[in-house]
Amino acid sequence: MSTRTFSSFFAVFAVACWAGTVLLIALMVARRRHAGATDLYEDVSRAALWIAALVALVAMAGSLYYSEVAHFVPCKLCWYQRIAAYPLAVLLLVAAIRGDRRVWLYVVPLAVAGAGFAIYHAQLQAFPDQGSSFCR
Repeated sequence: MSTRTFSSFFAVFAVACWAGTVLLIALMVARRRHAGATDLYEDVSRAALWIAALVALVAMAGSLYYSEVAHFVPCKLCWYQRIAAYPLAVLLLVAAIRGDRRVWLYVVPLAVAGAGFAIYHAQLQAFPDQGSSFCR
């Protein structure tokens, strides 16, 4: 498969993750008013760790594909994001297998740190005239 095909897959996957997040938030709000939404919310809640593990594993596989197969050299900020993201794949998979709902104590700090780097990285790419030593 080509890098273009993989990029299309990961783009669709990212949009699906965002759509799933929006739908989950809407479901959380709707369950307060509609009994049927409560049942659906509970079903999704039972699968949440597996869904999170799948997302983390696909994201890790995608970043490894770009660096190891497509030979895109990651910048420093990409590495910082990976340092925060790669453990999530392992932690969430183990938590899903064990049914450990308290895994959020371990994954939220990693996710917040990774999100901070990702936000900074995205704004650097959006506004490249900042004179940063990253992403040259």
